Amino acid sequence: MGWVIRRADFDRLAHFLEPETRLTAMNGGLHTPYFQLLKPRRTLCLRMPDTLQIAPQRLGQYLTRYSKATGLCGPLNQISHSTSPYLQIFETQLSRWAQGLTPDWHSIIGLGPGLTPSGDDMLVGMMAVLHATSYTAQLPSLLPDEKQLTALTTSVSASYLYYARRGYFSTTLHTLLSRLACGSQGIERSLESMLHHGHTSGADTLLGMDLTLRWQYAHQRRVE
Repeated sequence: MGWVIRRADFDRLAHFLEPETRLTAMNGGLHTPYFQLLKPRRTLCLRMPDTLQIAPQRLGQYLTRYSKATGLCGPLNQISHSTSPYLQIFETQLSRWAQGLTPDWHSIIGLGPGLTPSGDDMLVGMMAVLHATSYTAQLPSLLPDEKQLTALTTSVSASYLYYARRGYFSTTLHTLLSRLACGSQGIERSLESMLHHGHTSGADTLLGMDLTLRWQYAHQRRVE
C-alpha cells in the first residue's frame, strides 16, 4: 500500500525532486535522476486475518464506559437509547447483503463532515469485523466499487473504503480486534488509541464494529 520513509530521507527527496518528477520502482528501490532509495528492510502486511472469533457482546460492554460522541448517533455509552435512523439503516443493509442482495449505502456513504465522514468510518469498522471473522466469503461485494465510492464521498475516505473492501486496515484496528478476540488486558489501551482518531472518526469506527458484531450474533441465531 505504501512506504514509510524516514524524515531525513523524505526531506532529501523533497529537496531534490521538482514538480512532476517521476519516481521509478525497480530492483528493490525507488529511482530518481539523482539517487536511489532502497526498499525498506521491514515490511508489514495490513490485510486483516480472517480467523478471529470475537464474543459479540465484548466490545459493547467496554463502550458503555465511554461518553465520546459519535458523529451521527450520540455518545457511545448511550447508543442503546439512540433514536438515530442510521442504526436501523445500517442493520437493514447488512441483512440485505446476507440474503445475497446488493445493499444500498447511498444514505450512509459520505454522510457527515470532515475528510472521513461519520458514515464512512462506521462502514470501515463494519468491514474490519466482517473480514476478521471470515464473514465475507461467497457473498456479493458489500461496498460499491472504486468509481462509485469516489463519486459518493471525499477522496481520502474513498481510499479508506477501497482498501477496507479489499481487507486492508490500520495497525490500530488490527491490534484492537486481536485483543478483543483473545480478551487480553490491552483492550482498553487499544480503545483509547482508537478514540484519539480525528474528532469522531475513532468513535464512529467503533460504533460500526459494535453494530456489526451484534448483527452477526442476531443473524446467526436466526439462521440456526
